[in-house]
Amino acid sequence: MRLSGANQRTLCCLLLCGGLLLAQVTAVTAAGHSAAHPFHATAAEVEWNSETRCFEVSLQLPGLVMEEELSALHQRRVNLETTADAERLLQKYVAERFQLSGRGFAKCRLEWVGMEVEVKNVWAYFELHPETAGGPVTDEISVKQLQADCQLLISREGQVNLISVTSGKARGTAHLTAQETSAAIRFESGQAQPLLQY
Repeated sequence: MRLSGANQRTLCCLLLCGGLLLAQVTAVTAAGHSAAHPFHATAAEVEWNSETRCFEVSLQLPGLVMEEELSALHQRRVNLETTADAERLLQKYVAERFQLSGRGFAKCRLEWVGMEVEVKNVWAYFELHPETAGGPVTDEISVKQLQADCQLLISREGQVNLISVTSGKARGTAHLTAQETSAAIRFESGQAQPLLQY
């Protein structure tokens, strides 16, 4: 059976979150605690598009937790399905807390595509366009120097932010927490390759 791109991303995110949840429960049980604190995770699938020269991002967030976060930040009740400006608030939140940088560019310009609210999760879709002070990046970008900065939901105890980056056949990951909000994307040995070639 062949899965669509969206279904592949969903399956990958579910497997990553499930594995982390199992590890968290196992660690708490092994430590002798009778009850674990709630587990929170986000999962971002990032794919380099060589034609548009940008990173395409699908970001999965826990819906109820995200509503609580936005409500606390804006001191009013935010419902992702019914609040008139919910998408704008989510876009601003993500833009301030999710970033990629690398050799030749210190940040990316975020271009919002949209959001999708499901029963338990909300998906944010956006593009990250590498930029320098003079405009779009024109030099080669190498994944060896790709850095992720993610501060999503870090006020939550035990928060984990997973990022998976794909460029051609190369695949790398970063596992970020409230204590480690920035990290290099780690690619499997021999898999790192240039993203942009001019």
